[in-house]
Amino acid sequence: MIAATSSDGSGAPALVYKGKKEYKIIGKYMMGEVIGEGMQGKVREALHSETLRRVAIKIVHLRQLRKAQNAEKNMEREMAIHKKLKHRNVVELTEHFRIDEKDKWYVVLELITGGSLQDIVDILPEKRLPDALARRFVHQLLDGLDYCHGKGVVHRDIKPSNLMVNTDGVLTC
Repeated sequence: MIAATSSDGSGAPALVYKGKKEYKIIGKYMMGEVIGEGMQGKVREALHSETLRRVAIKIVHLRQLRKAQNAEKNMEREMAIHKKLKHRNVVELTEHFRIDEKDKWYVVLELITGGSLQDIVDILPEKRLPDALARRFVHQLLDGLDYCHGKGVVHRDIKPSNLMVNTDGVLTC
């Protein structure tokens, strides 16, 4: 078992790899479990090898991107714009890098540990948020989108499975 302690000084494990004899190191990151999957690729939890910060890394397969005209160029532009966005209700993109021999792009994002809004709705018996909570999440979503729109950025894929909620109840888009 390989474990690292969190950087908050609590001594709590930040990321634990059980029973693996080998694990992947990509750039400065020790790759963990798959925590999501989308059209462009998988999202893995990872640990920065120097800071011990837990992050989410979106792994984008370039061959998938190449199917659409200008998709690589557009994604590169979108990542540069996203990296400049700093708001409580917008997931932070800390860095991105490309490894040509793997034909992949790695997008390093803030790790949101609470799950998606869809996950929350799915576990509720009535499959519906209580009104007060729905209002709170809509307010947070609108704050994040208003910030993005003020910077000239349009989200283009708003749906419950793409809206993350941290353990403090803060929604990010």
